[in-house]
Parts: sequence; structure tokens; C-alpha cells
Amino acid sequence: MAETKKKTTTKKGIKVEKKEVKVKRNPKVWGVPFNADLVAQVLYVYSSNERKSNANVKDRGDVSGGGKKPWMQIGTGRARVGSSRSPIWVGGGVAFGNVGDKNWNRRINKKMARKATCIMLSESLRKKILEFTDIAKEDIEKIKQEILKTINKIMDEDFEPKAGWVCYNCDYALLCDEREKGD
Repeated sequence: MAETKKKTTTKKGIKVEKKEVKVKRNPKVWGVPFNADLVAQVLYVYSSNERKSNANVKDRGDVSGGGKKPWMQIGTGRARVGSSRSPIWVGGGVAFGNVGDKNWNRRINKKMARKATCIMLSESLRKKILEFTDIAKEDIEKIKQEILKTINKIMDEDFEPKAGWVCYNCDYALLCDEREKGD
């Protein structure tokens, strides 16, 4: 386990006290060097799996009209034709068009996905985007209530967080307390 020193401040009246706390972190998660290629590959797979196949065109059977033969088979001198909705006609269907069933799913190895997650956690810790603090148990409830009040102001309704709730694009997020995990 890697040890790092973290400075925390506690306010007592006007006086500010600083103390150093040693935090033990697993180097397999928090000390992984950055690998841009692996992260890009995993993000490509995740974004591809989120993609939906929306493109859809009408073929000759889906276009309205075209039920009657435009002219008789013989006797006109023109080429024989059975429908005015043929792909070579104006107003006809599309030949070989998208029908909305394209599969964009990609797969990636579990170990690669886990390592990319560890890389992003390590990088956010190095860039000080992610920070660990020691919070007293009574302060945790106050912070949770403040976060819920802020979210309720934004959403204009009562919000109940569910288990496994993740906040994207937040300036701050409350992580679980080590004592609550039970290990």
C-alpha cells in the first residue's frame, strides 16, 4: 500500500488548525501510470455501445402509392414496368438503404476496462480532481443534506438518491465513508 500525506484543516472559531494525516492507498488502483491509448480505446467502445441505429429509409414496399401498373405490358413501345415506386423512378423507394437495424456494439476485455478505470482514477488523483478527506460522521449527514438542497433547487422537485447514484458534470460529489462500507 502506498502512503501519502494529506493536509486537512479544521476550523475552531477563528483559529485554523492544520494537521497531516497519512492515507494508505492501493497502488494497483491509485498508482497506475497514464496510458492514453488504452483510455481512448475503452472510451471508443463505451461510446459505440451507447449509439443507436436511427437511420431508416423507405424501400419500394414502404413508399405510399405504386399499386397500379403505370402502363400496360405491351403495345406502348415503352419499357415494361410494374410499379411507379421502383428505386429508379423519381418518388420511388431507396435501393439498399439503411433499415435501422445496424449493430454498433463493440466488446472489450474486462481487464482492459478495469485498468482504464484505475488509470482514470489515478490521473484524477494526480491532477487533484479527486481528493480524500476525513469527515466526522455527524458532518456527513449535513453535507448530504446540502447536496440534496442544491439538487432540489436545480430540479425544482423532491429528489431521492438511489443506491449506486452517480453524479456527472458536478463541481463536487460526496463519496462514501470508509466506515460505512463495513469491511
